[in-house]
Order: sequence, then C-alpha cells, then structure tokens
Amino acid sequence: MTKLTRSQAKNIRHAYCEEHSPVSELKKKYKVSQAVIYEVLNNQRFHDPDYQPIMRPRQILRQFGLLEISRLRSEGYSWVDVSRLIETETGQFVRADAIRTWFYDQDDVRAMARRMSS
Repeated sequence: MTKLTRSQAKNIRHAYCEEHSPVSELKKKYKVSQAVIYEVLNNQRFHDPDYQPIMRPRQILRQFGLLEISRLRSEGYSWVDVSRLIETETGQFVRADAIRTWFYDQDDVRAMARRMSS
C-alpha cells in the first residue's frame, strides 16, 4: 500500500463523482485499500471544506425506493433507464448493474418472486 497525497485525494474525489469511476478501480490505481478510498470520499481523510461527501449507492437507492424501482421495472424500464431516472431525481449517479444487484438482494423482492412462482 502507498500513501496518498492531498492532490491524489482530490483526483479520487473527481474520478468518483464526475467520471463515475468505481471504487474497485480507484483502489487499484492508487494502490490503497477500499477503506482508504471511502475515507477520502467521505471527507475523513484530506478534509476539503468545499467538498460534499458522497452518498453510497445503497443510501441513494433506499432514498429512491424499492417500490419505485419495482414499478419502473414492471412498466418495462431497463436498468439503464432506471439509473438515469435515479440520477435525475436524486442528483446522484448509480451504475445500472449496481442497481440490479441491490434490487435482487432485497428480501422483499425475493419473497415477491417466490410468491409469483408459486
């Protein structure tokens, strides 16, 4: 593992927030742990008073709502369309594959799928 500089922390924030670089890529690029990346993104390391800490994808998805995602999917929206709508509504980007994974990991969705297949 390497030590980060203030400049690298700024670059990490930019890459994550503006370019939507996944944390997994950032930790490899900067040769640091995932925890260090999140400390930078949460403004706990190399504090920047002008930086607004991130919301994690799970927080954004909970804010948007499981039922709303279910409704959109039942109306034929693709995962990419759902991602765009979430970004429009919340101002936060969440990758389509992350939404799909989170959605199917929810106990409510699994229970609903079991009822529908019975």
